[in-house]
Amino acid sequence: MPKVNTKLKNAQEIIKQYGLTCNDFSADKLIRFRKEMDIFEAGDSRHQSYVRHIIGDIIVIVFLALLSGADEWTEIGDFAKKKEAWLRQFLPLDNGIPSHDTIQDVMALPDPGMLSRICLQFIIEKVDIYSEIKRHDDPFKKPDTPIMAIDGKTSRGSAGNDTGQGKTRPLHTLNAVSTNYGFSIAEVFVPEKTNEINATEDLLDIIDVEGVVVTWDALNTQKKNVEAVIAKKGDYVVALKGNHQSLYEEIRDYFNDEALFINNPLSGFHETIEKEHNAIIKREYILSREIHWIYDRKSWAGLQAIGCVRTTASPLNGALAATEVRYYLSSVTDVSLFARSARQHWSVESYHWQMDFTFRDDANKTRDKKSAKNLQIMKKSVLALLKIVQPLYKMSMKRIRYSLSLDFENEIEKIFSVLDTPKVEAHLKEAGYLK
Repeated sequence: MPKVNTKLKNAQEIIKQYGLTCNDFSADKLIRFRKEMDIFEAGDSRHQSYVRHIIGDIIVIVFLALLSGADEWTEIGDFAKKKEAWLRQFLPLDNGIPSHDTIQDVMALPDPGMLSRICLQFIIEKVDIYSEIKRHDDPFKKPDTPIMAIDGKTSRGSAGNDTGQGKTRPLHTLNAVSTNYGFSIAEVFVPEKTNEINATEDLLDIIDVEGVVVTWDALNTQKKNVEAVIAKKGDYVVALKGNHQSLYEEIRDYFNDEALFINNPLSGFHETIEKEHNAIIKREYILSREIHWIYDRKSWAGLQAIGCVRTTASPLNGALAATEVRYYLSSVTDVSLFARSARQHWSVESYHWQMDFTFRDDANKTRDKKSAKNLQIMKKSVLALLKIVQPLYKMSMKRIRYSLSLDFENEIEKIFSVLDTPKVEAHLKEAGYLK
């Protein structure tokens, strides 16, 4: 499988290649980040005579606390108390440090969609600038087609049955994870009485998929969803299972009869063999454009091919090999792009694992759904930031957070200095790395 050339990797390579510690830079980006949050003051629904703590200040406190290793509201409150003197350098805090209950209550006020856009745009614009700097190394190199993996995640700890109205469902989020950026660039929170199928259409309404290959699992393989992708000038490689029983069985039977596609000029084949954990994994990707026999093919917008992925795991201890086969509908006709799309869909699983392992999102017991949504958004933003600066630390993101907790004031300035891209670019020019 070819290495993905993402904007995130470009940013990481610049930081690693030139050893940018940037300790001599100021952290004024932190102050600018706080000013971005002023937009929420206009929509503050609290009676102003009772307002003691500003929404923007609370958001910044939560963001910084999450960076330093806090996961829950009580830990965020503890961070704010311990770092009060340092926080006062750029936050007025006229009424002191808010309690953890106040922090949680205030975090229910911002609109989650707006909060997500502001926080992620802050991160994305840095990645884009680093990627543009990296592009000067090889301005004629054609970038890989970006892939957008859509999948849902449940924050199981947010379920409850103590509301007096019976059980409440846990918070369920549908994320769009971009291989270009390496993190989720948009999300839709699935309403209590609906499911992912409807939410996928809503998510496609708010993301730009032009020139992008969109992937999702079989649950979301619906005609209206592929139609939405094609209408927005995107492509798709989407899984097919028993929820479309007849079509699934027809495609399965087609790929079971190798005589139909082996040496067929309308078929393509790609294979990878890799060592993973304690096994040798062979993946065979087959893509066939011979779809004239599919009865309702015209009802699937943009359908150009059907695909099959056979994964064979051969344990190194000599145990019997196990084979898994998956089937796909595709508007993509290049087998290499099909293979990359099918393989990289699973990046979303890695992303969800990071949310649980690094930020304990699955254990979050916040019952107020709006607070829970905004806390998750802040965790995603911090995760995106940690992905950028990881080359500075050469350790896991969980350990980076721990390292920050040990020497927060110095480490946070280093991190935000790397995000001060105009100064970084000037530094690279002064050092002769850029013209």
